[in-house]
Amino acid sequence: QTLDDEIYAMREALCNAQMRRNAFAPISIIPPEILARIFEFHSFDCPPASDHNQAPSLGWIASATHVCRHWREVALDHPHLWGRISFAIGPEWTAEMVLRVKTAPISV
Repeated sequence: QTLDDEIYAMREALCNAQMRRNAFAPISIIPPEILARIFEFHSFDCPPASDHNQAPSLGWIASATHVCRHWREVALDHPHLWGRISFAIGPEWTAEMVLRVKTAPISV
């Protein structure tokens, strides 16, 4: 257990160091409102979809939330991104979109 605790502490330290390094990246100076607007444009080009022969694709959701913690926070906290409700990727995602859209306009 002591070794597992030490490994966990090292992973946490590494994660914190990577977050601090990412803060110096040029993309990190873009204000969250502008970044969210970029994500909105991207959501039109890359919507979530389902192909009956393959697993559902999260589309813009994956490309905006799987890059770094900052992008993930911006995407998850911006209700207008979630307004285009998709039924193609399953009921769990549809419910998640409805929760995240809050009071923003919805289109189906």
